[in-house]
Amino acid sequence: MKPWCVCQPYQDMTRPLTDYFIKTSHNTYLFGNQVWGDSNPEAYNKLLRTGCRAVELDCYDGDNGRPIVKHAYTLVKPCLFESIIRLIKPNLFSKSP
Repeated sequence: MKPWCVCQPYQDMTRPLTDYFIKTSHNTYLFGNQVWGDSNPEAYNKLLRTGCRAVELDCYDGDNGRPIVKHAYTLVKPCLFESIIRLIKPNLFSKSP
């Protein structure tokens, strides 16, 4: 992130929140159907590289105490929370000014 962005807004931030567009994602890790479709941690990187600023992580306790991200009560295979976080970090601010 560029240091000047931390100290001062680089855009007009005086308007109500409803006047701004914030690119978000729901069921970020899902491809296809949300009940039996595929999941892939790489989906987070794809969205972050296109400017998405809010993603969803549905976190649950997994086997052996390792947290997982999954769509509850579905046939979708869960993803390890750690694998998603490791993929997100390099692209987190790739589209920030």
